[in-house]
Amino acid sequence: QCRHGLAAGAIVSKIPFLVIIARPMARFVVLNIVGAALFAASVIHGVGLIPFQADSTYMTWGIAGVFLIGLIYAAFGKWGTVEWIGDKLVFLGLLGTVVGFIIALSGVDPATAGETSAITPMVAKLISGMGTALHTTLVGAIGYLWLELNQKLAG
Repeated sequence: QCRHGLAAGAIVSKIPFLVIIARPMARFVVLNIVGAALFAASVIHGVGLIPFQADSTYMTWGIAGVFLIGLIYAAFGKWGTVEWIGDKLVFLGLLGTVVGFIIALSGVDPATAGETSAITPMVAKLISGMGTALHTTLVGAIGYLWLELNQKLAG
């Protein structure tokens, strides 16, 4: 009951928008439409695809695929599975960090590090590895946070 003597349900039913938002599936749909619009805006402004383009291993695409599977489970309300997938996204992001560092350091040859002609390929390998390391971590963390947000608001 509110201070005017009306039940909470009576107040919500008087405002159609609140009736829609009060339903978990409606919250899920609205939340993910907003998320898709924000991602589309980032792509239009040239930053949304950078993590995918900078990763030479394509691990970010795999992590994004796992995220989409988690989103499908969220649509069906399988919150235990969504939580499990979210945890794996963090793990996959950290695995990508390790792979990226391995790539970055595999290009460093201590025997030729002092030679001017060897520096350019070493720096290119370092940049490629760091791109994988940082972008897989970013995509995994964002995917985890988005699934967690879905679980909190729509679950």
